[in-house]
Amino acid sequence: MMNILFCRSKFLIIYYSNEFIVMRKTISLLSVSLASMCFVSAVVMTGCSKENQIEPIEGRGQSKTGENLTDNPNLRIDPPIFDPIIGQPGIGSKPDKWLAVAPGNSIYAVSTLKHLGGDASKAWVKALPEPASGANAILTTSTGMGQNSSVISSHCTSIIKNLVAGKKYMITFKVSTTSTNLWFGNSSPYATAAKIILGFAKNDGTGFGDPNGYYDIEKTVDLTGKQAEWVTVTMTFTATKYDTRFTFQNATPTTQRTFTNLHVGLGAIKQIDDLLIPQ
Repeated sequence: MMNILFCRSKFLIIYYSNEFIVMRKTISLLSVSLASMCFVSAVVMTGCSKENQIEPIEGRGQSKTGENLTDNPNLRIDPPIFDPIIGQPGIGSKPDKWLAVAPGNSIYAVSTLKHLGGDASKAWVKALPEPASGANAILTTSTGMGQNSSVISSHCTSIIKNLVAGKKYMITFKVSTTSTNLWFGNSSPYATAAKIILGFAKNDGTGFGDPNGYYDIEKTVDLTGKQAEWVTVTMTFTATKYDTRFTFQNATPTTQRTFTNLHVGLGAIKQIDDLLIPQ
């Protein structure tokens, strides 16, 4: 609240916001009132916080009604996120921000290029080369052991986020198979295949899905004869209104334990504008 106090000198004293402000008196009361009003207006304008200013909208590029807003030049859209393989090595350890399931007696692990689960007593028969400069952590999935385990494999899932429905994306990653020495002296067989499933994604409407936009794209990577080698895999898809689920698993039809590995690096996803490549 502002109070105007007059004194017999040539100055005007204004009390505003717990402070006394001294101004030179003008000839008339009208002039004083106008000066005071201008002063208050200036204070109010200066005191406007940045919270009241208009900022570009952040979001996934859709309005509340589902309308695509990507043509708005003032719209800021976060880049898509495909979490890289980063984590503490260990059997039963999963990469940061990933989900993992190990049915039956299958296992999953964050491994290194030389050891299953980073365990020095579980060295790979043949060490893996670097999938990227400086990369050492990889994700390992396995099949189960026993006569009832031919279709059992651990699987790990990452949620691909910040996608715009209807836009096309490309992901690139690397897959391999390794073998480790078993406790009775033999080594485990190499895996022959790995499977990737993209859930809540579509490839030009192919695959299977429902009217609400649920689709699955499956890709099997042949690892036959590719012992301790990285195979680069590229997949393209069109985003739906849901975040896309990336699932990796061992697809070797066997009753013995085999291992498949996955490397996802930084910048593994990008939006593309050309036509989709058939899966």
